[in-house]
Amino acid sequence: MLTKELVSSQIKEMPNEFTLDELIERLLVIEKVNQGLHRAKLYLKKN
Repeated sequence: MLTKELVSSQIKEMPNEFTLDELIERLLVIEKVNQGLHRAKLYLKKN
């Protein structure tokens, strides 16, 4: 799940002009990475 803090920090890191698509793409990548890390941690706990 995304947090306000994460979204806010990503907006601050974007250039002064950007498209909504660019922001959404960045947020989706971050969300997918976080999901993968969470799954990896669960997998490691099981084994």
